[in-house]
Amino acid sequence: MTRLIHLWDRFRGSFWFIPGLMMVAAALLAFVLPWTDSRMGDSVAQKSAWLATTVSAGQTTVSTIAGASVTVTGVVFSITMVTLSLTSSQFGPRLIRTFMEDSVTQVTLGAFVGTSVYCLLVLRLIRGLEAGAVVPHVSVLAAVVLAIFDLCILVYFVHHTARAVQPSHIVRDVANSLDESVDRLFPEKIGTAEADVDESHRGAGGRLQGEPYVVKAPKNGYLQGINEQALMDWAIDADVTIELLHRPGDFVSELLPIAHVRPRPTGEDAEADCDRTIQEAVVIGRDRTPRQDVRCTISELAEIAVRALSPGINDPYTATYCVDALGVGLARMAMRDRPSPRRYDDSDALRLLARPVTFEEAMGEAFDPIRQYCGGSLLVNLCLLRSLGRIAACLSAQDDADIVYRQAEMVVRGAEAALPEARDRRRIRLGLTAVREALKAYPAPDDVSFEHAA
Repeated sequence: MTRLIHLWDRFRGSFWFIPGLMMVAAALLAFVLPWTDSRMGDSVAQKSAWLATTVSAGQTTVSTIAGASVTVTGVVFSITMVTLSLTSSQFGPRLIRTFMEDSVTQVTLGAFVGTSVYCLLVLRLIRGLEAGAVVPHVSVLAAVVLAIFDLCILVYFVHHTARAVQPSHIVRDVANSLDESVDRLFPEKIGTAEADVDESHRGAGGRLQGEPYVVKAPKNGYLQGINEQALMDWAIDADVTIELLHRPGDFVSELLPIAHVRPRPTGEDAEADCDRTIQEAVVIGRDRTPRQDVRCTISELAEIAVRALSPGINDPYTATYCVDALGVGLARMAMRDRPSPRRYDDSDALRLLARPVTFEEAMGEAFDPIRQYCGGSLLVNLCLLRSLGRIAACLSAQDDADIVYRQAEMVVRGAEAALPEARDRRRIRLGLTAVREALKAYPAPDDVSFEHAA
């Protein structure tokens, strides 16, 4: 199922899948409607001025629509390529994924390509039916309807493209992907995952001791997904414990291990079955995807912000969009349970040891690059503190509060070092006061000191 889901994601993020389906539908329509014309005859069509036509008029109409559709298809492709080029240069090449998943662009391309295919096939059939004195009333009317639909969708496509290249729209799309990833991955329940139970009382004794059997990755690339349920089922049947050494988003190499299995399988057939099961349970590709990798969308938003803060672009307002979106996504993550790395079966035996993303790692992935590049930008530093305040209001654990404290300390220290104006530093201290007020239920960790901001 995991492979099917990732295969669907690949199809959904391509420019050929939906247009290809629409081309097939257009080809089927081009055979069904002429058959309808041949069965219907002229008597029914002559009763409606909108439906009635002639063979020569039908040829002219369909050929004109076919030529226009092919021409506009090239225009739509050109607009799409220009949009992708601008997006790649300004926001980063990884954002091309978001545009390729855009259903409006895919349907627009499919509409014009499908209309072209339909008209070309119908045009050939019209010539073949001319000797039989069958007038293609319905087929020509369908071509006209498709042409009108194409014009409508072309207008909407131009409008949609103009909106799609706006920074706020791009950030919102990526932020929606982040929210979906958080909702999908936190919490994640596979087997029983109570983290507060002493493992020595759960029948796991010795499973992580001794020399493991090493399973290597099947190929090089980014780990896009793991079918943990399949691994869990196999581990129960084989009475082993699987330790996953990587998680979605990591780059893996076929020369290095991807999992350890204890105890070691005995026999060549058992080892081959172990290799096959684990290698089939992982999905490896050329790019990172957000399906099981929450860090993917976090790093995309951070990349947009860092590019916006570069001297070549110098757009701190776009960076604030990203910081606000990251704050909302991490606040959502702070309110959810984190999946335990240990997964047990019904008999309380440890079967799977995974590596879920921690809140600290997500916070570092989001704010560390932006904090290091925002430097003397008062606007971005204040936005960072506001986002930390939103996250702090959603916390429910001291460990998470410690992470927010540390991020706030680093933001204030960096801002005070980079801002020469005393009034600007005073505004930073006011922002810090708001964060500390949101964290008043949690004491600051020993390694955090705000004396420099006093």
